[in-house]
Amino acid sequence: MSDYFEDEAGRELTPDQTAQILTGNPTARMLPPGAKRHDIDFMLAEHTPIPLAEVSLTPDEIRLLGYFVRDLEEMVSSAFMQEGPGTFTSSGAIPKVTTAATDDEIRSFVTIFRRLYMTGHNDPASFVKIMPIFVKAVGDHPFCKWIAGMAEEYQNRLNTVPEDVRLFAQTGTCKFSTKRLIDVFLYPVRAPAKRGAATAVQ
Repeated sequence: MSDYFEDEAGRELTPDQTAQILTGNPTARMLPPGAKRHDIDFMLAEHTPIPLAEVSLTPDEIRLLGYFVRDLEEMVSSAFMQEGPGTFTSSGAIPKVTTAATDDEIRSFVTIFRRLYMTGHNDPASFVKIMPIFVKAVGDHPFCKWIAGMAEEYQNRLNTVPEDVRLFAQTGTCKFSTKRLIDVFLYPVRAPAKRGAATAVQ
């Protein structure tokens, strides 16, 4: 639900108009809740066109950027993204996830996500590896600084405790990070199989 403001006559006010009335400053702006430093800097910066004519990239950098754009567009248009993540219920001992996407569509989404997420030798066009190329190309432009700030926030989020786990675990009891949770999901650790027994997934 978005914030709604109005004046004494019942006329709707924009967030910036509300900030100006509250502060008495004609140039005051209201920032959205949870705005990060890079968001604020970008909002207040002068939005000049990106000097595309000055961008210089090697053929290999262009190829990697092409891979990244291809994967990103494919992920955004995937059935799983279009249908949404579904619902999670836990009425019994085994939680249940319900989604309109098929198993094959979910597997396809995970495959694309992995290419954008992982940073190994076989994932040259992942988000983290593309960032230096983008920064080099765009330079000191406000949009570049905002993207770099988003990348830093992304890395910080990977190193924190998963948000949903905090709802079920006591503070300080969860010892794994969001990155660890994603890594285990993408690459399950398999225990050595005993003779005559099936391989177990830890």
